[in-house]
Amino acid sequence: MNQQSAAVVRLIGVSTLCTLAACGGGGDGGGLNGGGNSGQYFAVSGIAAGSNAPIVACIDGIEYYDPATEKGKAIAKTLATYYQLVGNYSSFAGTGSTCRDKFLNLTALLSVAEYNDKIIPAVAAMNQNVPAPAPAPTPAPSPAPSPAPSPAPSPAPSPAPAPSPVQSRSCASTSGNGTAGLQSYGSYSYSGLTTVASSSGSLSLTPGTVSYSDAALNSTSHTGSLRFVLWATSSSYSGGFISGYIVARYNLKFTDGTDYLFNGQSATIPANVVAAQTPPRGSYCMVLTLEEYSSPPKCSNSNDGYCIVDWTQFGKSSEFQ
Repeated sequence: MNQQSAAVVRLIGVSTLCTLAACGGGGDGGGLNGGGNSGQYFAVSGIAAGSNAPIVACIDGIEYYDPATEKGKAIAKTLATYYQLVGNYSSFAGTGSTCRDKFLNLTALLSVAEYNDKIIPAVAAMNQNVPAPAPAPTPAPSPAPSPAPSPAPSPAPSPAPAPSPVQSRSCASTSGNGTAGLQSYGSYSYSGLTTVASSSGSLSLTPGTVSYSDAALNSTSHTGSLRFVLWATSSSYSGGFISGYIVARYNLKFTDGTDYLFNGQSATIPANVVAAQTPPRGSYCMVLTLEEYSSPPKCSNSNDGYCIVDWTQFGKSSEFQ
């Protein structure tokens, strides 16, 4: 059975390094232990300072560390500090897979030795270079002021009431039937999305399988460019026009370098870390749409040439506070 875990933490400083003492494990030197094979990984993803592009840094062959434990948090914080991730970032770990198995677009693929010999010393040097605050100047002594008459005490303002928790909504686990032989199916999921409302970050999206089969056309016919879009809608979706907030987009790129399928082809899409934007505070149904580009658009409500050809709605709502 494969293990896989994910946790979202906030970067609050650069003082903690994942060394041997912090991360556990045996050996004679500081750092991480290898997992004994390359089928284990630990990764962080987020947005780098000064850039809107997602960063994915992954250590291959590492001993399994759950990102929710103190050891896992220390490793994630060390990587996030080195790659200068800001705001919310996500951490992932698992067994039975490599970094390349789990992530389509890797910014950095690391070995355990590279983490121990390169990342840890660099972050330690960054910590040592953080300037200490300058001491405040000592004020000159002033003459004691004459006591002012004491005003009548004002009543303390009443604290504002805390907002009530967001209540979940009903979302049916439903899906479409495809359009003109183009459809999506199989295992689909997403992870690593923060629950903080109106927040930027990233998530790992696994959209499942895409296939195109139209008996009325020959094998040289192909679709337009394809993409998946994750939506947050304020009511259950049942097909047709969709109204809601776009959380993430995943533009497909197949192994032959194209972004479309020929008639009779199908492809299982690997997980990919993409930029994400959460909706305002509230409870939402999460809908994953498969969209196809054409010029002119095949639907009347498209503003960029893409139209929904298939869709899947997750059976549980998501709440953002």
